Amino acid sequence: MPAHSKVWLNDADVIRLTNETALVGHDSWGDARLGNVWATTVELNDFYHIRELTNLSREARIRKLNQLGDEAASSLAEALEDALAVYTNVICLTHVPPFKEAAVYEGRPSTSNWLPYFSCKAVGDVLMDAASQFKEKQIQALCGHTHGSGVYRPLSNLTVMTGGAQYGSPAIQRVLDCK
Repeated sequence: MPAHSKVWLNDADVIRLTNETALVGHDSWGDARLGNVWATTVELNDFYHIRELTNLSREARIRKLNQLGDEAASSLAEALEDALAVYTNVICLTHVPPFKEAAVYEGRPSTSNWLPYFSCKAVGDVLMDAASQFKEKQIQALCGHTHGSGVYRPLSNLTVMTGGAQYGSPAIQRVLDCK
């Protein structure tokens, strides 16, 4: 693939970066499975501007978010399995943090009020399964969405890095060394 090619990771196969490292990913969604979705007072702009989420009751929105999270997880599971069968290191990009511990804002974990929409448990489950199945391989999951930065390491071969951001001021978080 030429260096200037643009790829939407939801539709991409495993992307070889080096002989040892590959890239996989999916946008993912806050799947409404962590935190307290039934008591939250959070109303995201997403509910009014994202086609899949508009004009839905709370119950229908939660079902839809569960479904979208499951679809992201299923797609990612397939890509991770293919990548881990060949490569020693896999970088997994996802917009939404896959664990509550990675959903950080202003240096602290998101509250149960925000977690339903700021984490994707289904993707976290897939990452844990893949890391457990391929213990000799390394997985780095890179995410954002919450605007806070942090590092969470649930297993010795799975590291999740959440990139911080300020609206209107994107910044490089770190440089990854791909072996």
